Amino acid sequence: MPTKMPVKNKNGSILNFSRFFGREVIAFTATRGVDFTLKEGSAKPTSQQKGFLNKSAKSSFKHFPTFRQVHGRHVLLIKENSLYDSDYLGEADGAITNLPNLPLTVRTADCLPIFLYDPKHQGIALLHAGWRSSQKGIIANAVYLMKKSWGTKAKDLKVVFGPAIQECCYQVGSEFRKYFPKDVTKKGKNYFLDLPRVNRRQLTKMGIKRNNVFDCARCTCCDPKLFSFRREGEKAGRMASVMILKSKNLKKH
Repeated sequence: MPTKMPVKNKNGSILNFSRFFGREVIAFTATRGVDFTLKEGSAKPTSQQKGFLNKSAKSSFKHFPTFRQVHGRHVLLIKENSLYDSDYLGEADGAITNLPNLPLTVRTADCLPIFLYDPKHQGIALLHAGWRSSQKGIIANAVYLMKKSWGTKAKDLKVVFGPAIQECCYQVGSEFRKYFPKDVTKKGKNYFLDLPRVNRRQLTKMGIKRNNVFDCARCTCCDPKLFSFRREGEKAGRMASVMILKSKNLKKH
C-alpha cells in the first residue's frame, strides 16, 4: 500500500513529492496544466515550459537539461557544471547527479517516472521507465551507477514512483507473461501489467527497504487531470517530472 502523504500543491498544477525526500530535494510531476511535448525536430524545452517549471520549483533556472527518451536502459552520469548551460544531453532514459541546483527532467504520458535519492552521499536520479526500460532493468542500472560513482548503498535510498498507467488500465498481450511472469494478471480473457510492481520488485531484490519506497498510485489513464497515451492516443500531451538537489543559493541559478 502507498504511504499516505499529501502530493498536491494549492492549485493542483503539480504532484509534489518533496516532503518524502526531505528539505534537500525538490521533486514533482506536473499535471496537464502545461504540455511538455517537445516541438517537432527539437529536444529542448520552450520558454513557456521552463517558466512553468521555475514557478513550480520556486527557482529561476535558465536551463532544464533534458534528453531524447528512447525506451532503453541508458542512464547518464552528469558530473560537469558545464551542463548548467545546456538544454539537451543526447539520448537516454534517465540521469543521475550529485551536483546541486541541476534540474533533472523526464517526460511521461503513461510511463513511470522514478525518483531516487541517496541522503548519505547527496545524489539523485530521475528515470523514465516504460515497460521496455523496466524489462531491460533501467532502475538496477541507475542504482549500480550511483554505487559506482559515489558509493551508494541500496538500503539507504529513498524512492518515489510518480503517476503512471496502473494495472487497472494497462491491458497487454499474452506475451507479456514471458517478460514479467510475476506481474501480469489475467482477468477473464485479458492480461494486465502492474508496472510499478515490476520496479518495486526489482528494488526489493537490490535491498531497498520497503518503507523507503513511496508509490503515489495515480493512474494516468483513469485520471483526466493527467496525460495518458493509452486514453488519448496521438493527441496526448506529456507531463514533466523534475528532481533537483538543493543548495543554499538555489534561486541564483
